[in-house]
Amino acid sequence: MKISVIIPAVNEGQNLPTTLKRIKEERPYEIIVVNGNSKDNTAEISKKYAHVLTIKEKSWRSTLMNAGAARATGDTLLFLHADTILPKKSLKKIPKKTQAAAFFIMFDYDHWFLKTAAWYANNIRLRRGIAFGDHGLLITKDLFDNVRGYPNISIFEDLELCKKIKKHTTLFLLKEPVVTSSRRYLTTGFLKQFLINQLVKTFHFLHVNHLAVRNIYVQLKR
Repeated sequence: MKISVIIPAVNEGQNLPTTLKRIKEERPYEIIVVNGNSKDNTAEISKKYAHVLTIKEKSWRSTLMNAGAARATGDTLLFLHADTILPKKSLKKIPKKTQAAAFFIMFDYDHWFLKTAAWYANNIRLRRGIAFGDHGLLITKDLFDNVRGYPNISIFEDLELCKKIKKHTTLFLLKEPVVTSSRRYLTTGFLKQFLINQLVKTFHFLHVNHLAVRNIYVQLKR
């Protein structure tokens, strides 16, 4: 299994060193950071550990990840957020014939609310075959191409890709968790961030235009 790790990144210079060092220790086939025209040192830091693909025009995360997949030469893709840390020896524990997989998650801040959110994500949502981006999503290149990659939308692209994956295979669950950042909850507030998440998910399921949903999300977080 030749795993290409793909990380979309916009102004993630502060988080990338820890993430990339941990990935490098796993010795994947390649690491690709797709830089969304960052204004900080994202590109410079990434070059120490990875191939860097810079998208200069304004792009959504789905666009960055699709660009990374097109650049990748491995037979399996692992999409990972810039602030998500892989567990040790994680890539070696993935069964060779796995078509799609996602990790359990835990947050990097010790709080009962976040423990509850992680429990729900791992034991309810993930078991339904839905992995949001902070879980880390692994998919073979053949299957990714077959389902035509991430949909070209500005929010919930990960949810929509998982819905397409479910038509072809069952998501394999990697129970040793990745450690994901709690910065959104710490910045916005635990309850407020939770309520915002539920509201925008409801609008998405009601098929409200993705740009409108994205705008609502951004406005509510201010």
